[in-house]
Amino acid sequence: MAAPDKYKILGGFHKYYKGVENAPCMTLFVGGNHEASGYNRELHLGGWVAKNIYFMGYSNVLKYKGLKIGGISGIYMQHNYNNNYNETPAMFGKNSMHHVRKFEVEKLKQYRGDLDIFVSHDWPTLITDKRNGEKELATLLKIKPYFKQDIKKGELGSPVSNDILERLRPAWWFSSHLHVRHRVNVNWSGSSVEKNKDEINVSDSENENADKPYQMPQRKKTRFLALDKCLPGRKYLEIIDFELDEHTDVVDTLQYDTEWLAILKTLQKHIPSGDQILGKDLDPEAEKFWNNIGSDVMREIATEKDKLEQNSVSLMVPDNFSMIAPAVDGDFNENSRIPRGYAQRPYRESNMVGRPNTDSHLLGGGASKFYHNPQTELFCSKFDIPDIFKDY
Repeated sequence: MAAPDKYKILGGFHKYYKGVENAPCMTLFVGGNHEASGYNRELHLGGWVAKNIYFMGYSNVLKYKGLKIGGISGIYMQHNYNNNYNETPAMFGKNSMHHVRKFEVEKLKQYRGDLDIFVSHDWPTLITDKRNGEKELATLLKIKPYFKQDIKKGELGSPVSNDILERLRPAWWFSSHLHVRHRVNVNWSGSSVEKNKDEINVSDSENENADKPYQMPQRKKTRFLALDKCLPGRKYLEIIDFELDEHTDVVDTLQYDTEWLAILKTLQKHIPSGDQILGKDLDPEAEKFWNNIGSDVMREIATEKDKLEQNSVSLMVPDNFSMIAPAVDGDFNENSRIPRGYAQRPYRESNMVGRPNTDSHLLGGGASKFYHNPQTELFCSKFDIPDIFKDY
């Protein structure tokens, strides 16, 4: 985990992992910058980290009880945004493990559906634009006056999340990271169905909607809410009610989204994997692809979506969490530090050249290890989606 040593103490999550405690309701989350990055990587396409607690992966769109929920994990750092996922298991404590990559942003930008909720860790930089509310901005700066210079330079938050926000225009956008409650409405100017600036015209006889230009969701505003740290006296919890259309199909289980599956089937194979990711920089061919996603890709996504719908494949996310790695034993408490030499997670030997499996300084001198999670293996097998970390 990337964090100062003083924070590397055992918290309460191990109780949920072991099943001693259970989340009382369906809980979805995205990664931030202080999670167990190795565990998250095992479930980079999404998966249960404990009973009733679902990690949305590096990017995702899911359905639950009639709501469409999108999300992206990590924080933006310009120097890593265009890089491969080049971290070896020996590097799982590096900050780059939780840095957003271009692949995830571009996948989300291809989504055409109407989202009810989007979740990110850091804020889109657009949120602190004074046009979204001068009163709200003044209140924010009163609480966090040191934000002023970053806001002035347009550097408070993630510029690439702006692309997602402007493209998808969800009804709600939830964030955290900056340890302060902040709520504003992002008002969309012009027509609610204006064409996107990156519009792609697609013509494909196999899909009746493929020749229609991309249109913005018919929504006048996106409500943004960020909450504070989970500490006494802080504003870290709110309950929001959603009104659903009477014709909405409300299913009481977590479900995959057909369009998102089609995007993964089309684009995941273009993310460098295996020995290709030993270098930090993208190879020229991959760089060209991700910088110029065109109409041929949109046609392929439309075709894959049609196939999924015609095959009537089950979209229910299987309730298949299992404790596949050993948890800490009962001798630990929430104030215990990981002891030196304690290997937290088992792993398979790496088949990749030049990929060491141990690290002398992570976990207080213990081993940093990677386990191929059966949830990811099942998902990739069922939907024929490549696992870019299968050769770890």
